[in-house]
Amino acid sequence: MVHLQKQPIEIVGVTQSILKNIRTKILTGELRGGEKLNETELSKKFNISRPPLREAFRMLEKEDLAFSIPRRGCYVSNTSSKDAQQISEAREMIECFSIDILKQHNITEVSSLFSALDSDSKIAFSRWLDVDKVERLKYLRILANFHTKLVELAGNELLIRFHQTITHKLARYQFMYPYDQSSFEKSQKEHDQIAELIKVGDFRGAKKYLKNHTKPFYALLQIKLREGKKEVSTDK
Repeated sequence: MVHLQKQPIEIVGVTQSILKNIRTKILTGELRGGEKLNETELSKKFNISRPPLREAFRMLEKEDLAFSIPRRGCYVSNTSSKDAQQISEAREMIECFSIDILKQHNITEVSSLFSALDSDSKIAFSRWLDVDKVERLKYLRILANFHTKLVELAGNELLIRFHQTITHKLARYQFMYPYDQSSFEKSQKEHDQIAELIKVGDFRGAKKYLKNHTKPFYALLQIKLREGKKEVSTDK
């Protein structure tokens, strides 16, 4: 029998706490692409030892939010137009195929989607403007939850995991998206329309609507990226 070494619960808890803190700073732009995650400074700041911090770095790398350079350390991953395009394409592929699976099994019971919509409806754009970055990120997660529930409805565990792997990277780009009141409300209405189409069994219409729903995100994001969001170089 193989005995697996157990990681102390307290270290796991510390690692998750540090991971969440650093991840939030990356997603909201407080930590910019190319910026070094200084192990010594962070260890002192959070009053923790190196092992849980290094584990948090490893998990950030797995999420593609950070990368390591041998003998130099860990850095925040850069954003780019190419990366944004690939994330957008992967998202569309996964979510559209999820609708194909719903069609294949004639799944029209979408109460989970309407529950997500109910949470959507409670977010007003005026509140979006008034809150700080951390709260704004929470609102984005509520809006994105509709897409998560859509993929979960398909019931394909591999597909769900694939979708989860891009969730944090996608959130980083969503945070850059230049929302205004009309685009904010339009997104909410389109979520509702997609759910209604699936409910009545119009899977083709839902898929077409979903594609049209995600296209403006990439187009406007490209403009935002071209505006000159300069990342920190890691080259010497």
